[in-house]
Amino acid sequence: MKKYISLFLITALTFSLVGCSPNQSQVQKEFDSFVLKDLKESVEDDYSTYHIYFENPEKYGFEKENVDIDFGEVFNDENYDDIREKIDEFQKELSQFDRDLLNETQQDIYDQMTFDLSVAKEYSDEKFEYMYNYFEPMKGVHYSFESFFADFKMRNEEDVKDYIQLMKSFKPYINDILEYTKIQADKGLMRIDFEEVLDRVDNILKLKDQSSILKQALTHIEELKLSDQKTKDYQKQVKDVFVESYLGAMKNIKKTLNELKTQKNNKEGLAKLKNGKEYYEILYKKAMGNDRSVEDMKKLLNNYAKEAFMKMMKIQMDNPTVYEDIRKMETKYTDYKSILKDLNESIKNDFPSFGDIDYNIKSLSKDLANPGIAAYFNIPALDSTQPREMFVNANKYEDSPSSGNTKSISTFQTVAHEGIPGHMYQYDHYYRSQESNWLKLQGNLGFVEGYATYVETQVLNYLSDEISQDVLDYYNYESIYINCIVALFDIAIHYDGLSHDEAMDFLKQNGLAASEELYQQIQANPVAFIPYYAGYVEIMELRKKAESELGNKFNALDFHKALLKTGSVCYDIIEKDIQDYIDETK
Repeated sequence: MKKYISLFLITALTFSLVGCSPNQSQVQKEFDSFVLKDLKESVEDDYSTYHIYFENPEKYGFEKENVDIDFGEVFNDENYDDIREKIDEFQKELSQFDRDLLNETQQDIYDQMTFDLSVAKEYSDEKFEYMYNYFEPMKGVHYSFESFFADFKMRNEEDVKDYIQLMKSFKPYINDILEYTKIQADKGLMRIDFEEVLDRVDNILKLKDQSSILKQALTHIEELKLSDQKTKDYQKQVKDVFVESYLGAMKNIKKTLNELKTQKNNKEGLAKLKNGKEYYEILYKKAMGNDRSVEDMKKLLNNYAKEAFMKMMKIQMDNPTVYEDIRKMETKYTDYKSILKDLNESIKNDFPSFGDIDYNIKSLSKDLANPGIAAYFNIPALDSTQPREMFVNANKYEDSPSSGNTKSISTFQTVAHEGIPGHMYQYDHYYRSQESNWLKLQGNLGFVEGYATYVETQVLNYLSDEISQDVLDYYNYESIYINCIVALFDIAIHYDGLSHDEAMDFLKQNGLAASEELYQQIQANPVAFIPYYAGYVEIMELRKKAESELGNKFNALDFHKALLKTGSVCYDIIEKDIQDYIDETK
């Protein structure tokens, strides 16, 4: 839903100008004005950003009358040229500033803008038109809008009106996506897992007005404590527009995709398409937030997989029962809140402390639960005063307690990933410690998810009092090994161009089951796992560098302070922060 030309450029209103020459001072003031002007235009051009990231947008100078309450435009022949033109205009404006005359924070912003623009420029090349897939598994429109409407914050009566208007705009927006998909099919670029999409759509349609989306909206309206008549009127409007627009859109998806089933549908990787390998490289760069080549990451992933495998074998030689021990190990935890409470205490020697976090843990309704997601953290508004929200998919594990009940290590890691010291902690840290509002709102997935995956490996140490170190280490290395192979599987399909059968052989040769489900998920959703697993590798490379150069002066707490210093930005900036930490510690 985010336009990639909207960079969400926010910066602090003022910067320290102490020690600046008159010319330098002027340049910095002009840069601030440039960023703030773009912020206003970007936020007012995208209602989702306006509503989700700001509880009180008027305090930031945003004007509601300038905001269209809809989901923006779908890529098409009419706006591709406009997008390219806007990218060029922004690039020209940015290039007018001399980076050397900016202060340190502004240089970080400048570098992030430069990286974002380079990705946007490559991504918008006309040879990649109609390659984007709106119906990707796990995060396509048939899933993402469920979360959007279910999690929509109704803070006041005005938000109820906005919700109704957004719901009205949903069917026309989906119709535009379907027109885009028809053109995509005509060009031979369609990559849709029809069974996955249509199953999800059918489930929504079967529920009709019993959907949790509608139930939650009606509950939110009641919680506003409006007059009885207003409450009744708004609830009726919401119910009517849900049936007409939301369910109507699902019917249109079902009808159109059933018609498109007869057309060419690519069931192999992007490398099989014209310009597909190049497109994958751009998706990879966009997902990771750095310029490391796919080839270089392949080498790193292979090295990490081999290293993890050798360590597993050594543990098994020393302790032949370790594999069996893993399958029956359990933690002491019987609920999610206890896990978070203990983690919040345990991390204090390893991660910077900034006080307690107020949060709620909620279970997803069964009809809203994405089978590919165990839990997720709802990113809060920049100025939010409400408790943080973490949603858990208890339904995902109800038939497999050994892999996901509250006593399993998997659940412990998931809660750490989404909660503390993962995403919940990560965002609270940025919001409290980072002075630049612009940097608070950056979201480089390769760092956001790479960090949270890294956290999963670190928190295992906090279980050593109840589970043997051999078991924890073996479990950790096994997870790292599998993660690396999955990331390599993604690259093999979309970059190396392995056929379906070759891809299945790739999994078998690396000791994994030949999973058709995994193949279909990755084939229709390239780079889905890359930010998690390649991102983990990038962070481990930074840690290894710090440990190597500092020796016994290395300290995990100080390393994590440096790692989290600037926020979820591109890796060039994060590498600079780590190098500063190394230089200062030496």
